Amino acid sequence: MGYLVLWDTIDPGNSGGSVPTPDSPWTGHVIVPEKFACLHCQAQFATKDELFEHRFNEHPYRRPVLFYQGRELNNPREDIYHVIAADDFDFKQADWLELEGERVSEAVLRHFLTQQRQKIVKIRLVNEGLSSEYELKIHVADLAELAQVDELFFTLLDQVNLSVLAVDQFVKACRKFNTVLAYVDGLSHYIYAILAKDQTGGTQLRRDQAKGRMSRALEVLKRFDTPLARAICGVINFNLNCFSAGSTLEHAPKLQQAMQWFHHLQTQVPNLAKPTGIGVIDQGLKLPLDRFTDSILNWVLMPLERQAEQLDLIVQSKRDSAHFDEDKLKLSMLLSQIYLFMHDYAPAKHQARGSMNDPAFGAWAQAVLDQCETMNEKQT
Repeated sequence: MGYLVLWDTIDPGNSGGSVPTPDSPWTGHVIVPEKFACLHCQAQFATKDELFEHRFNEHPYRRPVLFYQGRELNNPREDIYHVIAADDFDFKQADWLELEGERVSEAVLRHFLTQQRQKIVKIRLVNEGLSSEYELKIHVADLAELAQVDELFFTLLDQVNLSVLAVDQFVKACRKFNTVLAYVDGLSHYIYAILAKDQTGGTQLRRDQAKGRMSRALEVLKRFDTPLARAICGVINFNLNCFSAGSTLEHAPKLQQAMQWFHHLQTQVPNLAKPTGIGVIDQGLKLPLDRFTDSILNWVLMPLERQAEQLDLIVQSKRDSAHFDEDKLKLSMLLSQIYLFMHDYAPAKHQARGSMNDPAFGAWAQAVLDQCETMNEKQT
């Protein structure tokens, strides 16, 4: 690196002497270092780097976020199947809003959304540093069309004539109902799942594809508040062992009681010894079921004495390789209760041991083992 030596005198050459340099205009002037101020809190920093660090540590940019019915929309595209209420949406961390590219007030946007029934709406949330764009696909079903689809469902898709051809006929008959196409799609996926699980009705799907079809049906139908949709969602959750108190299944009481029974075993383990004689009541909706689910529902709703009579048949059914693991677990829970009723504790423990490490059913399995040990100690 080169350098330049500076002197405090200037040699004028042949003048025969040296002349002092003139005083600088900056002599005696104190240079104050430049300060960099934060626009948000007026704090000052010696360097731009310090300001930058402060800005993003203390005042970070926050992406505007849209909430729908209390749920943050992580996906920029959202399907909405219900009439929108004015307070359904919350616009977080947004300085202003845009509707279809035009800046609007929050009140105007809320009112606009409540008026839509069949429309794709594009909105943008903006703040000082970032923006978020959303596409809302609003398709509110016409109640009259929903009722007509339900009627066609029970007419064309009864248990006797269930087939791929029947599903095709159902879909074609429903094409004229423009506001409920997603609903029709969800119902169809459920029937395809049944056909795949039973490997019947001319299906080209493999048995292991049934769960995928069920999940697709559930994702759509959970958005519709109809007795049929709630019942099918209940059946799918029952298949997947997502047991609940069944409070939304009043139109399918047979399923409701079975769901409550399994939910009771899973969550209220101290009352395991409670008899299971629920009894069969009105079956409600004549909802198509796969043969395994139908059998399990029938067995669960029998009095304990009848269940004991069906013991060999239930054991044989559990050995069927076509059963999904979820169905085998339900049969294990049922068999453990039957063996406890019969005071046959070794096979009861055997049914429970396979679920000891299951995070959802481990507590139930441990309760069965504990109860067996307690009863054995009493007998000795």
